[in-house]
Amino acid sequence: MPEKALLAEELCFAAAVQTAYGQAPDIKILVESYARFLADNYTAEQVILAVRKFVPNHNRMPTPSDLVAIINPPAPKVTYAEYSHAIKLRDRDRLTFEREGWSQVINDYHNQKDPLND
Repeated sequence: MPEKALLAEELCFAAAVQTAYGQAPDIKILVESYARFLADNYTAEQVILAVRKFVPNHNRMPTPSDLVAIINPPAPKVTYAEYSHAIKLRDRDRLTFEREGWSQVINDYHNQKDPLND
């Protein structure tokens, strides 16, 4: 039973936090949300820097997921041109291909592809 109560408390808090954005902010809730959802993985300095990057470009408060996306941006996608270059290099100069890590480019390109869009 205590696990259900803890889960209910956490979900209620998350709902309050997520629905509070875009409204007059309750600073206590916002600070507590960052402490609850981000403090285990990110320093206060990282969160502050992410807030500073977010605010000039948006007219709402950042959600924790907005801040995580700023702190840990997704890896850049490998373009088809990079992939094609790696394939040509593999066929032409195997030593350079291996030494310079082009096999990773090919692997990354295949791993990022969305089967629904192929």
